Amino acid sequence: MKNKAATQPHPLELIFRPRSVAVVGASTNPESQGWMYLKELLEFPFKGPVYPVAKGESRILGVRCYSALGEIEGPVDHVISCVPHHQVLSLVDDCVRKGVRCLHLYTARLAETQLPERRDLERQIVRRAREGGVRVIGPNCMGIY
Repeated sequence: MKNKAATQPHPLELIFRPRSVAVVGASTNPESQGWMYLKELLEFPFKGPVYPVAKGESRILGVRCYSALGEIEGPVDHVISCVPHHQVLSLVDDCVRKGVRCLHLYTARLAETQLPERRDLERQIVRRAREGGVRVIGPNCMGIY
């Protein structure tokens, strides 16, 4: 009989070797982090599909753009968040619905601001992510970039 742990991937496997990555908050502005993350993933090159997500754009850097995470047909293992702090809670919910396993929050202006409402928002993000089985890297960090 096989050991169940031996047949399952390590819990961090999809962080370091995701099958696909979405950049939520991707942008056509070369000075934005949403553009830079997408560009680097495409130039690296990342081996799996890379999905830019941004409202109002059809293509960014030559790649089809989606207006929402839920519109992506295939699985998404890793999401890079380049959205403002007030959009992160709904992004966590989108990640849970989509089955995303890792959310990297480049997003800033949360608990580090020391504002009580931002600390509360960060706690809500962590709670929802934990409940939904999503690991979070960040906030306000470069992630595994």
